[in-house]
Amino acid sequence: MPREAESLPKHHRRLVVLELIVCVSIGNGLCSAQDSQNSAEQPVIADSARRARLEASQNLRKLGLALHGYHDVYRHFPPPVLLGPDGKTRYSWRVELLPILKYYVNHEKPDPLTADMGRAEYQKIIAEFGYDVNLPWDSEQNRKVLTQMPDIFRSPSDDPTSTNAAYFAVVGEETAMGDTAGAGIPIRDVKDGASDTIVVVEAKRDIPWTKPEDITYSKDQELPQLGGWHEGGFYTVFCSGAVIFLPENSDEATLRAALTRNGGEKESFFLSFPPRR
Repeated sequence: MPREAESLPKHHRRLVVLELIVCVSIGNGLCSAQDSQNSAEQPVIADSARRARLEASQNLRKLGLALHGYHDVYRHFPPPVLLGPDGKTRYSWRVELLPILKYYVNHEKPDPLTADMGRAEYQKIIAEFGYDVNLPWDSEQNRKVLTQMPDIFRSPSDDPTSTNAAYFAVVGEETAMGDTAGAGIPIRDVKDGASDTIVVVEAKRDIPWTKPEDITYSKDQELPQLGGWHEGGFYTVFCSGAVIFLPENSDEATLRAALTRNGGEKESFFLSFPPRR
């Protein structure tokens, strides 16, 4: 059991977050003997890339824990887009997770979170971060929150002053996070299995972290462009909490199966993810 899970109360442990990182070789990239300068720089570049990979996996592991913490409170994952008290103003699941990240993941005290707490009470805690769910994400007040971006939402390979998100919900009627207009999906409705279904993906997009925009998936459309931060592949979070680095040449049919929660595929993801030829 992960160290974080061991420190949680027993009623928070029923959805255990798996710390599984599948590493994929991306080639040795040997330099020619003639290019001695590049050869000397290569270890520095390689070390930087490894650190970025490690930090990215840690970010996503915490996001997986936060999703399960939210599920403990509301008995479902957050929908990609939530509505303010007026029933019209949209805000992002990343904003919605701010209280969970502070109290559930980082264990700050006193912890005001309780099981099945009311929406109004929860949104008051969000307001403590300076975000007003009654106003659009790009309103003058809420734009001030952009610069207070938690590092967990930013790629370690990005400019440290960037306010763009690197991790996105997979949005759609058949995905684990559901449609933007829908309610949150309980883990019991992930019929294909939590360990075989992707919930969050890594991608390089110019999307501010508070903007209620993510990555849409449909079986009738081309696969969305994922990755862009690491050579050779991209990180994903599965509904189990597992963090997995997928090669960029992953089999398309298997990747599509992993992006839906109820496709009825019989084979285990871990046994059926051959590289795309």
